[in-house]
Amino acid sequence: MDKCKKTLNFMRAIAGNKWGASKAVLLLIYRSLIRSILDYGAIVYDSMTDSNKQKLDSVQSQALRIACGAARDTSTVALQVDMGEPPLQLRRLQLQLQYAVKVRAFEDHPASKVFQHHWLNRTRKYDKNTDPIFNKVFTLLDKIHIEKAEIMSSTLEPPWRRKYCKVNLSTSIVGTKEQNSTLLYALTKEQLDIYGRHLEVFTDASKTDNGKIATADMYTWIGH
Repeated sequence: MDKCKKTLNFMRAIAGNKWGASKAVLLLIYRSLIRSILDYGAIVYDSMTDSNKQKLDSVQSQALRIACGAARDTSTVALQVDMGEPPLQLRRLQLQLQYAVKVRAFEDHPASKVFQHHWLNRTRKYDKNTDPIFNKVFTLLDKIHIEKAEIMSSTLEPPWRRKYCKVNLSTSIVGTKEQNSTLLYALTKEQLDIYGRHLEVFTDASKTDNGKIATADMYTWIGH
């Protein structure tokens, strides 16, 4: 909360009706510096009391009010509609759904049992705050079919074990003057003879959007 208050003060300092940061910039500051803090751990603290949730809602309301320059008595719903920001309760539900889908996609996920049906989830009495996360996302998970994800990284060789890419720059030291053309040709023929049994790839020239052209002759040999 202290971090959010400091950011709110910063938003007040750079906001103004006829000067200062625009609405888009202030909204970006809120989403990157305040909402990111409010989202952190939202899956867990969605079970806290309504009074504590109202403190978080107050932070969002203050930030949106500063961003759009609204009066102090403007309703929170109007601020959310004007700025295109959903209520924090919907944000928490969205994060729970995203996490549930991620867990269900991996068969060996450590938290997979949390999203499996258990008889206690239906027999015990819960309120909207103490309701288990399984009950909150059950309606969606029951309607969609999630394929098990294939972990591609397990079949690929780690980057630190890959072979070193050897680059030959012997022809780059010659230069582009006409008197060096004979030497450059000789060095190129020498390299072609050395890598004669490899696959040869040649690239030449590139053009930017503003019409500038750069030429770079490059040979690449790929082993069979």
